[in-house]
Amino acid sequence: MSHKTCENTAPQVMTDNISDSSNTQEINTEDYHQTLSERDSETAETERHYREWERQKNELQKVEYNHCHPLNLSVSIYTFLTRSDHLLDMKLAPTHVVLPRCPECVGFCNDDNICLPNSYPLPTTTIYIIAVNMTTNKPENHQRQAKYHKSCVCSKGIE
Repeated sequence: MSHKTCENTAPQVMTDNISDSSNTQEINTEDYHQTLSERDSETAETERHYREWERQKNELQKVEYNHCHPLNLSVSIYTFLTRSDHLLDMKLAPTHVVLPRCPECVGFCNDDNICLPNSYPLPTTTIYIIAVNMTTNKPENHQRQAKYHKSCVCSKGIE
């Protein structure tokens, strides 16, 4: 009996040792695959955001900003860095902001002193805006070239 117990214990100890080392290897492999999986998941999420944006952009009616627009617009800004219409990098900023009217510029400015004028585009930068008119509760699509207008009175304060 005692001899059998020793025989049974010895292989079990060896098995435990092997099991421990293989578990360590599996954990390392899982960490590696988890890192790859997280990266792929972020890429897929970005692509889903882009497809959803394209869908919304195609559905919304295009309108132009003008000084008659009410100031109570809930706006989502999506910035795409492009070069020759080729998508190099996509930065999604789906935060809702209200753009106050700039008294000196043709267009609106946000808190980062970015004006949305009718002209003078900053090369490689396009601002896509989804605005929801709070009066009608209907979305409006705005696509504008934008530039950093450092001399704008927005940097001195909004009237």
